[in-house]
Amino acid sequence: MELQSSIVTNSCDNSNNGSISVNVTGGEIPYIYNWSGSLPDSPDINNLAPGTYYLTVTDEFDCQITDEFIIDASTSPIPEIAGDYVCNGDASGVLTVNVDNLDGPFTYLWSNGEITQTIENLEPGEYTVTVTAENTCSGETIGIVENYNTSAEFHVTEPCLNLDIIGNSYFDPQLVLDEINSDWENYTYEWDLGN
Repeated sequence: MELQSSIVTNSCDNSNNGSISVNVTGGEIPYIYNWSGSLPDSPDINNLAPGTYYLTVTDEFDCQITDEFIIDASTSPIPEIAGDYVCNGDASGVLTVNVDNLDGPFTYLWSNGEITQTIENLEPGEYTVTVTAENTCSGETIGIVENYNTSAEFHVTEPCLNLDIIGNSYFDPQLVLDEINSDWENYTYEWDLGN
């Protein structure tokens, strides 16, 4: 009796998704599969964490064969996103996801259906992205587009009739900034006085 073939799939380091599949030949069926760690009596086991696993196969006549299987830990990508902001609810946000702990290529899947590294024209809100590496391991993170509102209140003063130094009359109404409502703590002023 011998293990004719086996397939070992490594597990990602952030999940238990390794698997082992064996094919026994010889001996007399039925076979009993006795795995270490109280795993099921089956030639195929799944949802395995990285580690070493032992299998003893016993046939109808109590003949046995034992083998060792090692499931390595494949590195999962760790995605990172720098957040963005928009002003007054504009759909102008941009989010880019980067991975520093692995080399690409990667595939991307955003919660809004986009499949590129950078997504644009975003309204305020949270956007989840799943990044998958060539080793099929994946990582997930959330990017946030924040909304900052800014508004201002003005009033125009009552115009007064004045004379310049050569006797021409003119009115001098003034535009006065009364209040600024802003989510920003610091802001600057830029007046557009027209023509």
